[in-house]
This record gives sequence, structure tokens and C-alpha cells, in this order.
Amino acid sequence: MRRVWARWLLLILRVGLGCVWVYAGLSKIADPAESLRAVRAYHLLPEWAVVAAGHGLPFLELAIGVLLVIGFGTRVVAGVSALLLLAFIGFIASAWARGLQIECGCFGGGGFSESTAYLTDIVRDLVLVAGSGALVVWPRSRWAVDRVVLYDRAEVPQATTSGGLGRGVAVGAVALGVIAVVAGAGLAAQLVRLGREDPNAGVPQGTVDVYGIPNGRRSAPVDVTIFEDFQCQFCADMERHIAPMLATMADEGTVRVVYRPVAYLNRESTTEYSSRAVNAAACVQDLGGSGAFVRMHAELFAQQPDPGTAGLSDGELVDLAAGAGVSRSAAGGCIGGGRFDSWVERGTEQASVGGVDTVPVVLVDGERVEFTSDEVFEVTLQRVIDQAAG
Repeated sequence: MRRVWARWLLLILRVGLGCVWVYAGLSKIADPAESLRAVRAYHLLPEWAVVAAGHGLPFLELAIGVLLVIGFGTRVVAGVSALLLLAFIGFIASAWARGLQIECGCFGGGGFSESTAYLTDIVRDLVLVAGSGALVVWPRSRWAVDRVVLYDRAEVPQATTSGGLGRGVAVGAVALGVIAVVAGAGLAAQLVRLGREDPNAGVPQGTVDVYGIPNGRRSAPVDVTIFEDFQCQFCADMERHIAPMLATMADEGTVRVVYRPVAYLNRESTTEYSSRAVNAAACVQDLGGSGAFVRMHAELFAQQPDPGTAGLSDGELVDLAAGAGVSRSAAGGCIGGGRFDSWVERGTEQASVGGVDTVPVVLVDGERVEFTSDEVFEVTLQRVIDQAAG
């Protein structure tokens, strides 16, 4: 009787674990861009490996899940399951140790998250590792294809009979082959369909219209767009006046602020500081979201270099990024490697083509605000915002 119940319990374990893998795979296949973002957010793989893992991993998970559900090559497939889960635990622990703020991306989603659940993710995966290990040790269960191909009617392992060991090895090899073929075919299909490069690889997470960095609710009745250059002294002066007001209004849901940093004033420094500062701000947005970006934005203007100087070094920009609340190691790689340099260049060109030929420029619901010496910045802006809201 005990043996019968054990087989039923192993059936529940096998099918349950398989369904977890199937759900994980399908949730990623449904949104390939999100899958790529989830892998990239760990900042451990080169871009070609991000694309390969982001497109291939969901099909690998799906194959493992289906084979477990039908019970084919259970011992080998459960071993692959355990190894893959241990790799996931290593990735999650690495993100935790480096201070990244990301979702694990285990069941879709991924990328920056204001709230992390690393301990919960690791404990869950450890439980799944234990389940996989149990199936490695006790692979026989009810309603499994393995019972047909590996066991006789008396449930004696065919490995104890002539040729049985070879059959077991063959079934395991076929299961591994199925996993490899499904993962490879899925990867190839996604590369043909979506291309070998991710168009969002060089765009910070959370932007709007590609080049805008938002702060505030999308449902806010008024949009305030600010074109600015971190080397621009007039921009810094305006920032000191309007930043507290806009921060309050964004928190209250009155306005949504969209920052459009550009690099018009590289000539004002000896190290193209405008571009480097915008790249650093973009790195902070990508790693820490709008809250961290707003803090970095304020510090970049507060520590604006004098014209004609080198400006802050990459190391000093990394210090500011860490002070804004993002991972120092991830910020160092992003800032030092100029990850968003192309994005900065394209955004600057797009602003110029769009008619923004000087900075600062402030738009309220698309209409340019005209500041004059007769009225301080915040009064003019408040009046225009009130008119737009009214």
C-alpha cells in the first residue's frame, strides 16, 4: 500500500513540476522583448548571449515541462531541471549581492523593480530543486510514458533484464535530444522572426517615445516636457527654480514630467561631458527607475562643471549613480562602457530635427512656454500649467 501511495505522490510531484516549467516557458514566449529585458537586467552576459538566452530559454523550459508531464526520460529530465534551477539561483543571488533592483523574470516580467523578492525567489527555486532531485532518485510514477518503455508489467526495471540498461540510456539520450531540438528550433524561429539584435538593447528601461524619461503618473492631466543639457548653465538655473514645484505636482498626480536630456554642449568641455552625463543619467534610469533618475538629475545639475573644464570623471559619475540608489558595479559597467551613447546621439539629433535648436525648452501639453525676465520661472510655469489643466 505504501508503495502505491508513493507512486501517486510522485505523479503529483512530476506533473506539478512539469506544469511550473510549462507556465514559465509560455509566459516568456508570449512576450519575447520582455524575456530579453529580463536576461539583460542581470548584467552578466554579453549582448549576443542575452539574445540567445532570452529567445532560447523559454523553449528549453517548455520542453522540460512537457517531458515531465508525460513522464518520458523522467530521471534525466529531472536532472536537467535541477541543474537549470541551480543556475537560476546563482543568477538571483548574484543580482542580490550586487544590489540590483530587478524582478527575477522567472515567470515573465523582469528588469527594474522598485520591490525585490530575492529571498522568496531563491527559496521557491530550492523547493523546486528538491522536487527535481526526488524525481532523479525515484523516477517511477503513475501514468508515465517511462512505464511503457522501461518497465515490464510487474514493474520490474528493464535494466535488470537483457538489454534493459541500454534501453534506459537510449531513453535518456532521446529526452536530451528532444530538449536540445526544441530549444534550438525555438531559438532559430525567434531569430528569423525577430532578428539577431534586440532594437531595445540600447534604450533605457521605462522611457516614453524612446527618448523621454518620465516622472509621474501616465494618467496625469498635464504633460510637461523639458529639453535640457547637463552642461547648460541656464538649464541648471531653471532646474533650481522649478524642480521642487514639479516634484510635488508629479507626486500629487497633477502633471507628468518627461525629461528629454540632450547633448548640444559637448564643445563646452574637453571630454564631451554633455554626452557622458546624459549616458550616466540614462544608466541610472535603466537600473533604478524614475525615482533614482530624478535624484541623479538633481545631482548632475548641482555639480555642473564650469565651461571649458573636463567635467566629472566616469568614476565620479558612478559615485553619483550609487548615491542615487543604484548598484555601483552595474553603474560602473554601464557608465564606463558608454552603454547608451548611441541613444544619446540619436535623441539629440531627433530633438534638433524636431525644432529644438537651443536649451532649455519647456513644453506644456506640446505648447512651448515662453519665459521672460519679468516673471520668475516657477510663476510662469505654474500659470501655464493651470491654464492647460483648466
